[in-house]
Amino acid sequence: INDFRLGIIGQQTKFEKDSFSEMLAKRIICWDDTIQDDSEQKQAGEVIYGLSGEIRGSHMLEVLLRTSNDDFYEKMCQAGRFFSTDAFVEYAEHDVSNFVIQTLLNTVRTRSQAESAIKCTEGIISNGFVLNGDNRRRGIFWRAVEMSAKFRIGQETILKSMRKGFNLSGVSDCVPRLICYQDPENDGGRIGLDAAGARTIYHLLRFVPRLCTEILEGILTKFSAEQLISICNDGLGSRCIIDGILEGPTRQEPFANSVKELCTKLKGHWVQLSVERVGHHTVKKIFLKLKFFEDKAAISEELSKGINRMSGNAMGRKIISECAVKDYMEGEDVWRSVVKKAMERESFLKEIVEGDTIGSTKKRKRKRKKKENDENLSKKALKAE
Repeated sequence: INDFRLGIIGQQTKFEKDSFSEMLAKRIICWDDTIQDDSEQKQAGEVIYGLSGEIRGSHMLEVLLRTSNDDFYEKMCQAGRFFSTDAFVEYAEHDVSNFVIQTLLNTVRTRSQAESAIKCTEGIISNGFVLNGDNRRRGIFWRAVEMSAKFRIGQETILKSMRKGFNLSGVSDCVPRLICYQDPENDGGRIGLDAAGARTIYHLLRFVPRLCTEILEGILTKFSAEQLISICNDGLGSRCIIDGILEGPTRQEPFANSVKELCTKLKGHWVQLSVERVGHHTVKKIFLKLKFFEDKAAISEELSKGINRMSGNAMGRKIISECAVKDYMEGEDVWRSVVKKAMERESFLKEIVEGDTIGSTKKRKRKRKKKENDENLSKKALKAE
């Protein structure tokens, strides 16, 4: 559900080159194998253009973009002129084919393709077309930011274009315009957030840390403590905005200072958040991410004053355990020992996971090398015979 809230689509199985699936894909878009230059595939280009504007046809194109092997993906992009600025803008302006463009940005395979896509999107971001909520094209901006964060390319261009598109002097001023926060209509009601804008914030916070300063400033200075609490209690807001901060490199600036600032803003509301279905996750994560024991102790102290209320539901009891509230009430030395062990356990588990990932990569490499050696031995044996 965390990936769902971020709009992350699971990895699709890609069909292999010269497979029956590729033959079917070529039949669908009327691909002519006798033409060597992919940009000269006029009939295929017309079919792609036509399908992109049809509701069902556009779904077919999106499936092909997600499941094609890298070679055929490049061929489709060339035939459909997806990385030509004029054609790209025409696709983006259409009510149906703009979803194909979103899928294109989400499935870009190489750095050179990402560079071309950034050049194509720069203009429609700078003129405000994809940022204007009335145009319903914010999904294009969201996917462009996601792509930029993934390939570490064009990030300064994206921020500069966003500022121009909103016609604002600073990047921090753009944050409220992206999120579009709306207070709940009644007590206990849900807040309103722009889904694409909130997801964009998450990916903007995946940019290189030095470019995240103004985004973090926009979140922490442009919203009141009450608004931030409401965001913490909202599934979309918590996952995209609050987790966007807490999942960054919190041991270095500007994220370390931002976690401390967020902690200061939420001071006095820890018990309230601890008994909420969504909000208690924020309490747990902030407690883990805080760098100094003194800051963790301040949270445990505040929670200890509301332990009776927290004991009344499952979320509160979980926070009592995770934040060592009872241990704090027994004494600082006991509490410090428990928290230290929890931090060591968290670090140990992280190392195991990272070690497994590295280990599996090495195993695959050894297998490939062994296979190559077996093939070389077989060839030598044949020569000897």
